[in-house]
Amino acid sequence: MSVKFRMVTTSLEVKCRKPGGRTVRECIEDANARLTVLEPTLIPLIAERVTQIEALVQPFKMRPSQEALDQVHRLADECLGYCVAIKRPGLAGSLRTVCKLADLLEANAVWKPGAFLPAIHMIRASLQGGLTSTQVKVLVSEMDQVMQHLAAASEAPAPASAASA
Repeated sequence: MSVKFRMVTTSLEVKCRKPGGRTVRECIEDANARLTVLEPTLIPLIAERVTQIEALVQPFKMRPSQEALDQVHRLADECLGYCVAIKRPGLAGSLRTVCKLADLLEANAVWKPGAFLPAIHMIRASLQGGLTSTQVKVLVSEMDQVMQHLAAASEAPAPASAASA
């Protein structure tokens, strides 16, 4: 019985092992520097997507349709991908909150008017660079509590009078 070992070598590994090659740290720093160049084009793109999300969840008094919730999730998820190049406190967290909220609302019929507003406002404030990490922590915590209340309301048993009718 013979065993063959195959060693896969990446191009990064080859470059790093060459005489005078670059270190992994240098490669990562270079990649991060290139990502920051994208920031000026990505911020307006995210702002445009947030405007689309806001239009999908208005009027705030009515629960968005399933299709609208799917689209809200898709747009927020797309923006999450852009966050790699944007170092703004709270941006990724507020976009994740929009995704979680859309998923939560998709799974049940509970609706709280204006449920998406705090996350939308937080995204806009993050894009403007106006949030500190402490403010982000507090706001994300508050939005998580709202989602917990919505989840609990959707799991609550129907009132006895409605069950007997």
